[in-house]
Amino acid sequence: MALVGLLALALSATAAIATGGQVAAAKKGSSGTARTFKNGQSSVIPDRPIGNLTFVGVLDSTIRVGKAMKGKLVGDVDVSIRATHPDLDDLDFYLIAPNGAKVFLTGNHDGVANAATSYGTGNADCSGAMTTFSDETANFISDATAATPIEPNQILSPWAATVQPEGFPLSVLDGGKARGIWTLRAEDFVNGDSGTLNCWKLRIKPRNPS
Repeated sequence: MALVGLLALALSATAAIATGGQVAAAKKGSSGTARTFKNGQSSVIPDRPIGNLTFVGVLDSTIRVGKAMKGKLVGDVDVSIRATHPDLDDLDFYLIAPNGAKVFLTGNHDGVANAATSYGTGNADCSGAMTTFSDETANFISDATAATPIEPNQILSPWAATVQPEGFPLSVLDGGKARGIWTLRAEDFVNGDSGTLNCWKLRIKPRNPS
C-alpha cells in the first residue's frame, strides 16, 4: 500500500508539474490587453496659406499614452478618425509614433455625392461612426461613384468602416515603445477652405511577452 501510495503521489506531482507548465506557457504566450486612447478636442485643420507654394496647412493633434503602457512595446495599432471638410480631396492624414516613425493613412479623396465631406458619419464628435485604419482588413477606400459597380471590399464615402491604410501597413510601427506622444497629422494642401478634426482614437495592443 505504501508503494502504491508513493506511486500515486509521484504521478500526481508529475501531473501538477505538467499542468503548471502549460499554464505558465499560456500566460507567457498570451496577448496583452488592447487599450483605446482618444482625443475628443475639436480642432480646425488650417487651410493652405494663400499664394504659398511651399507650406501646407498642418494640424498636429496628439494623444499621450502613459502608465497604462509603461514598458510595453507595440504589437498592433489601429487609428480611427472623425473629420469633416468641404473638399476632402484637400486633405492627407498621417499617424506619427513616439519614435518619429510616420505612416500615411489616407488622402486626396473626392468621396461620393453628398457624402463627400466627411470621414465617418453621425455626430461630429467621438460618438459618431468613424473611419478606422487597420491592417486586419481587406477593405479599402474608394472614390468610385454610387453608379459604379462595387468591387469586393470597396468602401464608398463617408467610409464609416474599417479600411487599410494607403501607405505602408501600420505594422511598421510594431516593436516601438507604446508609451509616449502619438500624433495624428492632418495636412491641407489646397487653398480655399478649411476643415475640422472632430475626434480621433488610438487602439494599441501590446506585443506578446517573449
